[in-house]
Amino acid sequence: MTNPESDRTSPPAPLDSLAAYLCGAHPDLDSALRSGRADVRPVAGAALHALRLLPVHTGPVFRMADVPLGALDLYQPGTTLFEPGFVAARHDGAPREGNALCAIWSVSGRRTALLGTPGAAHEVLFPAGSHFVVLAADLWADGSGRTLLLTETGPDDLADIEERLRHAAAHAPMATEDPYDRAERHWLPIGVNRRLRLFRAANGPSATGTQAS
Repeated sequence: MTNPESDRTSPPAPLDSLAAYLCGAHPDLDSALRSGRADVRPVAGAALHALRLLPVHTGPVFRMADVPLGALDLYQPGTTLFEPGFVAARHDGAPREGNALCAIWSVSGRRTALLGTPGAAHEVLFPAGSHFVVLAADLWADGSGRTLLLTETGPDDLADIEERLRHAAAHAPMATEDPYDRAERHWLPIGVNRRLRLFRAANGPSATGTQAS
């Protein structure tokens, strides 16, 4: 017989926690991580552990964000972004709505398809606490938004990655809208908080060591 008291205090099983998060069981997890809440650390830690068990996706992925106009100027080439929450993108194309198309070169993003959760077939998930470097912020021809070319920190040949990302973004098909694209992990502006300032890492890139700035 299970002990109800023990069940309430034990951290959730990693794969179950990640699957539940992807299915919307923790809809405010990323907002909570971005605000530095300590109570979500067990769930976030379990999800991070499970994420490391999934296959890595290397190459371009896409996400669309609705970034406040005052925050678009924060994405300057050479800037390193720290994102306390999880970051989701798609490897099959770009969603339609938003004013900032993010083309990201994935090094450690993980494919979630093996979990079999709704919307996971096309999703690539980056760990909470990831760092990204802004390679370029190209203004759209109509002036209504920008294409942000980002890469995870680590790759050496940034000029080559920038060229490949720009080509991939220009030829990315429009992805079919999925309800799960509306989850926070898909649209929150990477590295920018509610005060329209850049996040800074408190104790390095981890879900349990973040600080709102």
